[in-house]
Amino acid sequence: MGDVTRLRQVLVNLLGNAVKFTHEGEILVDISARIISTQPTELTTSQTHLTQSHIFDNDLTNAEQPGSFLDNLFEFRFAVKDTGIGIPQDRLGQLFDSFSQVDSSVTRRYGGTGLGLAICKKLCGLMGGDIWVESVMGEGSTFYFTIQARATQNSNTHEQFNLSVLQGKRLLIIDDNPTNCEILTTQTTAWGMRPEAYHSPQAALDVLERQPINQGFDVVILDLHMPEMDGLSLAQAIRRRSQGQTIPLVMATASAGPEKEQEAMDAGFAAFLNKPIKHGHLLKTLMRFVGQETHKPFHQQQSDQLSTSTEADIVDNHRPLKILIAEDNLVNQQLAIHLLRNLGYRADVASNGLEVLESVSRQHYDIVLMDVQMPEMDGLTATRQLCQQYADGDRPYIIAMTANAMTGDKERCLGAGMSDYVSKPIRKPELVNALNKYLSQTNSTNPDTVKVAGTEDEAILKLDQINELKKFMGDNSSAYLLEIIDAYIGESASLLQKIDTCVQQTDAKGASNGAHSLKSSSAAIGAEAMSKICAQIEKLGLVDNVDSIRSLLPQLHTKREQTVNALSRFCQNLN
Repeated sequence: MGDVTRLRQVLVNLLGNAVKFTHEGEILVDISARIISTQPTELTTSQTHLTQSHIFDNDLTNAEQPGSFLDNLFEFRFAVKDTGIGIPQDRLGQLFDSFSQVDSSVTRRYGGTGLGLAICKKLCGLMGGDIWVESVMGEGSTFYFTIQARATQNSNTHEQFNLSVLQGKRLLIIDDNPTNCEILTTQTTAWGMRPEAYHSPQAALDVLERQPINQGFDVVILDLHMPEMDGLSLAQAIRRRSQGQTIPLVMATASAGPEKEQEAMDAGFAAFLNKPIKHGHLLKTLMRFVGQETHKPFHQQQSDQLSTSTEADIVDNHRPLKILIAEDNLVNQQLAIHLLRNLGYRADVASNGLEVLESVSRQHYDIVLMDVQMPEMDGLTATRQLCQQYADGDRPYIIAMTANAMTGDKERCLGAGMSDYVSKPIRKPELVNALNKYLSQTNSTNPDTVKVAGTEDEAILKLDQINELKKFMGDNSSAYLLEIIDAYIGESASLLQKIDTCVQQTDAKGASNGAHSLKSSSAAIGAEAMSKICAQIEKLGLVDNVDSIRSLLPQLHTKREQTVNALSRFCQNLN
């Protein structure tokens, strides 16, 4: 039967894959349901096995009484649709086998192994459902899965709001993306509003022009980035019309820095909604402007501080930070992303020092978490260049990340211009301490704002370290950890192949670099035995001892196989 943790794990895995393989376009999640039993008895998986020809009915309004409704057993169908690279037809049948990838080049380029999909299939089966995929090469894929679950009492998520005040309120939506318009229309219609969506700014302006002043829209949500006219220009055009002078304007955007926020205030925006828009943030914003404060004059709203509905709304009142992670190792990237997300922060990623310089030139960052050893340009060189190009108050606060906890490392980092230092694998308390140092120095918040959350395989894995990592990841810990483990398994295969190739070519330095990266990611995931042998190979490479490295390769391959098997068993027991 339905289990919230298992469901979250499946969804996060499928969404993670969709993001990984989609370079442009969109990713859409669609959910539908139907009643499959009105009796309070469980059905077996075989009784409810679905094929792609099943028709799902969204109309669940036929339940006559709340009591009988709660006795119903539902089948929920989830569809995760992307516009990514697609999957060849001859590989669809193997996709849910353990460690199956479309081809080896996919593992090298994107990471991962397919372990996550195999576990997804098992989890769907445990919840009385199934999983399948439809795909067209070059057009995208849609992963479907079903689960069984009973109805529960309404959790009254929005009981603090009087939704009746939204009844009949008119909402104007302006976004060139049809999917965004459809999502906003569907959600606000469910709250009793009367939305109208337009993909063209000019079409929306024409509609506004025809509206009587006393029968116009109550609120406008518009996209920042549109090809015909951007959101700021559109807002100014709306304000120039008599029908649009008093309407609260809400900007929807996936990226807006301090400069854009100031421009938005000048243009008369009352709030931001960060994409993807969460329905809780959407409801809170709508209630503020057309609900509890419907009749507040706009000039008073504009004099208030601009409201930003972002992730920071749901954590303790710490200052929002723009953070860049500079790290070439995929596992360490994901670990840092998840730890920051658990603390309420979102981050961008750069894979080397050159990308760091490019990213900082495009937009402002408060903090850069800088790996010291990266290809193309290392972290020390990138830091020196940032110090040369930007004054103290203009450049980011740079926190070094290094796996080499050796005497003099910290001094070299600080000497290059870095402000602080954390060792890898990153631990949440150390990361929290580094963030607090920055926050206390900038006097932007209280330094205690960010708070720390409080066999056979044990010879291969430090299970206590993995469990500690899982605990620190918060509510989505199982799904996040599965994603990181899957990435590690794929990346370790690529790095192992790189080390083998370098040894064949007597490239000791290349083998050392590959071992360094594998040592770091292995330590991050708790694969201590694997990390130790990689450390040996790294040191041998530094002294150009290819023969000794070659003698260790069989042991390295064996350790990786043992590590992968141990991680697979660990994943099977995740809950």
